[in-house]
Amino acid sequence: MLVLVFLRKKVDFENLKKKKIYWLPLILIALGGFINLFQRFFYGCIYDNLSFFGLFKYNIWDLIVVSGLSVVFVKNEWYFRTK
Repeated sequence: MLVLVFLRKKVDFENLKKKKIYWLPLILIALGGFINLFQRFFYGCIYDNLSFFGLFKYNIWDLIVVSGLSVVFVKNEWYFRTK
């Protein structure tokens, strides 16, 4: 949820109405965060669903949040702006 507060200050929401590509990543971020909170409150922990060759495990909802954030960072000009 802190990520959404950060993005609210950085992302121009008036420009989002013109560029509908940004709605999908923001929905992915909110959905992944909500499902993680749901699992934490109702199950007491967050389950790691993906196992990579037995080396480590990863939560699929975290993967959705990271993919949404990566699309927002790549598409926003302020991320690549140098001073």
